[in-house]
Amino acid sequence: MSEPEITSETFNRLTEKQRAALGLIAIGRPAGAARATLDSLVQRGLIERDDRREGMFVIHDYSMPLHVHISWCQWCSEHYSEDEDA
Repeated sequence: MSEPEITSETFNRLTEKQRAALGLIAIGRPAGAARATLDSLVQRGLIERDDRREGMFVIHDYSMPLHVHISWCQWCSEHYSEDEDA
């Protein structure tokens, strides 16, 4: 299966909440976003969800595929300066 094409427009079309969650996942932190926000990013192929069981609970871990991470870093370098708080 081929990877979906990720362009600058892919990230431009995201909401602020989606971008915030994506940015946190990109650096390995918990997204702290609503399930619907995370599900929309999974659906777009921008993140992957791994489910694991801990007792009677199911824990959802999210990660970003490498090809998306590279495109995300490129997009961020074009849209944020070092002087801005991300």
